[in-house]
Amino acid sequence: MTDPLQAAHSATRQYAVQSTSRVSYRSEGKLLLIGSAEQVLEIMPGLDTLRITVLLCPPTTAQQRRQLSAVSILSVRQPGGFMLSGYFGAFALRIADEEPLHFDLVLDLRQEPELQQQVLPVGFYAPRDDTRMLQESLQELPEMRGQFDKPKYFTLDNDRCAHSRSGITGCRRCLDACPADAIQTVAGKIEVNPYLCQGCGDCGSVCPAGAISYNYPDRQDTLGRLFSMLRAFFSAGGRQPVVLLYDQEQAPEIAPGRSIITYRLESLAAAGMEVWLAVLAHGAQAVWLQEHGQIPAMSRETLQQQMRQAERILVGMGYAGDSIRFIEPESLPGVQAAGPEIRPATFAGVADKREVMRMAVGHLLQHAQRKADVVDLDGNAAFGEVRVAGDQCTLCMACVSVCPEAALLSGSSLPQLKFIESRCVQCGICQSACPENAITLHGRYRYDENAAQRPEILHQEEAVECIQCHKPFATESMLRAVTARLQQHPMFQGENSRLLRMCESCRVASMFVKP
Repeated sequence: MTDPLQAAHSATRQYAVQSTSRVSYRSEGKLLLIGSAEQVLEIMPGLDTLRITVLLCPPTTAQQRRQLSAVSILSVRQPGGFMLSGYFGAFALRIADEEPLHFDLVLDLRQEPELQQQVLPVGFYAPRDDTRMLQESLQELPEMRGQFDKPKYFTLDNDRCAHSRSGITGCRRCLDACPADAIQTVAGKIEVNPYLCQGCGDCGSVCPAGAISYNYPDRQDTLGRLFSMLRAFFSAGGRQPVVLLYDQEQAPEIAPGRSIITYRLESLAAAGMEVWLAVLAHGAQAVWLQEHGQIPAMSRETLQQQMRQAERILVGMGYAGDSIRFIEPESLPGVQAAGPEIRPATFAGVADKREVMRMAVGHLLQHAQRKADVVDLDGNAAFGEVRVAGDQCTLCMACVSVCPEAALLSGSSLPQLKFIESRCVQCGICQSACPENAITLHGRYRYDENAAQRPEILHQEEAVECIQCHKPFATESMLRAVTARLQQHPMFQGENSRLLRMCESCRVASMFVKP
């Protein structure tokens, strides 16, 4: 009889994964050393195969300059007198207003290195006071010449992005989450620098619309492999499996008798909440993420935030709140998972993030102990509702015109504001666009898919007729707001105030009628 765990791991080896594109770096070994003369002189002998330029901080003595006569020397007169940017093969150093100098590699020996992001660019070394890291850097630097390739870890679809519309900024989740500072806004659109991106996956985890996705492998392939492993495990007679996700080279050691299916990710954040819940829907008792002590603090917070959202959704249906959690390697032997066994789902892995989420939660809801309606989610949720203060809303439809997901709709021929909750990504653009400050956002997950997809009326009013042609053209609240704003305008004083209660055509026509 086939061992269930062996069957699971054999299944993933047989699953074909789509390849991704590559990013190339080229280095000629031009190294910029930043530090004091004493620091530089101490390490110089080990780097003699590189083309070295030294940026002395602080400036040095004449004797030290003589000792460094074999290399180019730069200096700045005051701290912060230069700017450094770029990545492996394309670092740019600008001192004051001079033209930038270009380098392939940078070794910053100071306690406060020039670049401070949690995930440093490839080719930038900042050992601080870590002797072991300094020695590793000195061994690696001479080898960093030639052409090097790495995967392009992400895909970006700006048509789906909810970052901005009509000059109004909305979602910033990827910008705030990226520990490599690889994401920026250019002309109102998100751009990801593939040379700075180190594949942490945080952007894809937090993106509410699925505009940014991890691509090494992509979501569909990741789900396909995990689902095939679970199917093979159950077919071989296995029961109550736990899926353990890890990102180090060596697979975790699993004690005999434990039904733990291990699956390697390039980064723990490469699989987000929708993947975890889909794995549970396909029969896993729990999803564990094994820590290895090297995950950036920002990435860990991103994962914890996703776990909190997933926990609330699971608890809202009566499932255990700790079904998804971090596991430290030393605690693995003693950890147990005891959740209810459910009939595994059969849906296939798809690329659309929100569709995966809906299918996973929908299946879990069928087997849930508690048939919940909605559950509140904390801030920065990717799901939720739009609330409108009826006494403030004028039905101007500014929110409708900027909603990137078409979650807000007009009532066509009726003065109505409608909302489809399943489409809302809580980007906040509608809230910023509302001239009356009538909109607030509320994070929540609505379990009833039919209800979430059904348009609901947030606000409606009777239409006001034009006093000239009697055509419905506005609402009373809109007319009150316009009148209040224009009450001091000379064009609408006295008898001319009637113009505000005319439709556009009659207003224009009346201005050309002789008294």
